[in-house]
Amino acid sequence: MLNTIKFLLSFVLFPTIFLAAQSQDKILSGVLQVGGKPVELIFILKENKKTIDVPAQYAFDMELTSAEFKGDSLFITLDMMVMKYVGKVYGSIDSISGTYTQGGGSMPLTLFPKPDYKQLERNQKITPPYPYFTTDVVFKNDEANIDLAGTITAPDTVGKYPAVILVTGSGPQDRNESLMGHKPFLVIADWLTKNGIVVLRYDDRGVGKSKGNFKTGTTMDFASDASSALKSPCDI
Repeated sequence: MLNTIKFLLSFVLFPTIFLAAQSQDKILSGVLQVGGKPVELIFILKENKKTIDVPAQYAFDMELTSAEFKGDSLFITLDMMVMKYVGKVYGSIDSISGTYTQGGGSMPLTLFPKPDYKQLERNQKITPPYPYFTTDVVFKNDEANIDLAGTITAPDTVGKYPAVILVTGSGPQDRNESLMGHKPFLVIADWLTKNGIVVLRYDDRGVGKSKGNFKTGTTMDFASDASSALKSPCDI
């Protein structure tokens, strides 16, 4: 009878302990063999943000489409790379054994905790205080009836200055064109403003603080957004 009670207690307590373990931030590492070379994947699973780093390819902070523990398994997807991972958790996440799939190919991938992982710091890191004037603005695309949000930087002395508007390339981008841990538009705006040029950079529609839907936007729609930025009576 005593053994039966012990078994029932362990059966009830184990799921509770396991689920409690999943509520904490985790960093998981696994190595793929690609063309005979090891490529490490780092999954950074935080409560408010879930990303993947691939240090060998200088790819950082790529946001995952989904990452979720269900029962004793981990499910990860990244639509941008047509990637998914399904693995079974052993112990209190001592290891996760599963299959990594990208495109039409699959291969085994075992993940292990890597709590001491330190992300590579970019050399071009611009941080305040800035030696120039900066302000966040909102302007309207009347044709699409949406508000777009951005940032203006300008020399901090009164005068007339040339101005530029930074327009992102393909894909949904924020005003800094943040990608893989880098913020090229922030770097460009910083250099231009320090050299006497006013800069407006803005979030694409449906990104950051801008309204609208990026997925349904066309090239003409994005051109209309840029035109609205040019016509905007943003006061500084």
